[in-house]
Amino acid sequence: MAVNLNTGIVLEPMKEPAVSRGLRSYLNPEEIYVPCYKEKLRNIMRVSKDQPVYVYDDGMALHAGINGRFVRDVTITNPDDTGRYFVYKNMIGFADVQKPQETDRMSITEITAAAKAASIIDENDGVYLYKKLEYARKHGKKTLVVDCVEDEPYVSCMTNLLLKNQAELSAGIQLAVRAMQTDKACIAVYKQFDEFKTKIPKLLDNIRIKNIHGKYPLRYRLKYYFKEHDDIVTISAGALVHLYRACKFSKPQTSCFVTVAGDCVSTPYNIEVTIGTPVRDLLQFCGLKQEPDIVIYGGSMTGHRIEDLEQPIGHTTKAVLAMKTDIVEKKTACISCGRCNDICPQDLLPHFIYKYAESGVKHVLSRYNIDHCIECGCCSYVCPANMGVAASIRRAKKLIGKEQASDKNGK
Repeated sequence: MAVNLNTGIVLEPMKEPAVSRGLRSYLNPEEIYVPCYKEKLRNIMRVSKDQPVYVYDDGMALHAGINGRFVRDVTITNPDDTGRYFVYKNMIGFADVQKPQETDRMSITEITAAAKAASIIDENDGVYLYKKLEYARKHGKKTLVVDCVEDEPYVSCMTNLLLKNQAELSAGIQLAVRAMQTDKACIAVYKQFDEFKTKIPKLLDNIRIKNIHGKYPLRYRLKYYFKEHDDIVTISAGALVHLYRACKFSKPQTSCFVTVAGDCVSTPYNIEVTIGTPVRDLLQFCGLKQEPDIVIYGGSMTGHRIEDLEQPIGHTTKAVLAMKTDIVEKKTACISCGRCNDICPQDLLPHFIYKYAESGVKHVLSRYNIDHCIECGCCSYVCPANMGVAASIRRAKKLIGKEQASDKNGK
């Protein structure tokens, strides 16, 4: 499918003050919520910090971020999802401290193995890091692009890492380029610097920082802003920080980096938080100056509204936004203006996809290439009737994916 770089919308960045403040930590929560996986946790009454809670069918593991004991199981229901979770109470303890490893001489195989053992997930696309490193070598990709492009309002956790955690990020980049068998790397940052109180550097330890500018959704089309776009692999800054820790300290990924912001948040921050921490804990940590009318889980454009604040932070949760005014006003009937069709960066027809998704006529959605939707939210943003176009398409896409998976497995 052809990529149209001219479509999209202009959004206010709204990243201050969180982006310029120091990176905070919330790594010792009172409880963590672990998703139920094929009932395998039924008899696990205790979990140990940095140890696998369970192993998925693909061999990757979910590691515990605390020493905890089982206290209850809950079902969390939100508009876009319902899930069962096991809750573990923090027993306050420490994991065994691993002796620091010498990383300068680690081989390609050792670096990739460390990424796999740590079960590091790229928060931008949900792909395991070791798979990206293997893909780069197998297909001869010679340029690493560190993805700090955050084109959604408020979200700034990756840019904050570039500003406030440079040592670990730089070390992770060096390990990744070695694993890719290359020496080419650059850091891509969304060019909205005018509002930043902290100046973005031009270099990070001789690694070039490239300013990317354009209309939202820019990050989905990031590689096309490089002449050698067929030769690059993009990896998020957060995944590279975790790569360094995995190689240096044999540390599995048990945390992620999240922006907590919005007009109801007293002190917006970027926070490194233990995976499984409930949203309510982060809002209490940053403080609320008034009760929010809406809490958004994920990006301001790509996230979704949640009502149950027990919803836990996951590997790909990049933001928690507490807002006083609902971004979407009261909706009216579709007026068939076609703005959603005009703005779609994938050149799809959201008007018709939404129509058939809402009416339950799923068998025709493949004709409109629903699988090509990148869930950027532009269609909902420009809709004058305030229809939940993106949310409806996302739900239909998810349902179709589950049905296809069931058919494939013969269930």
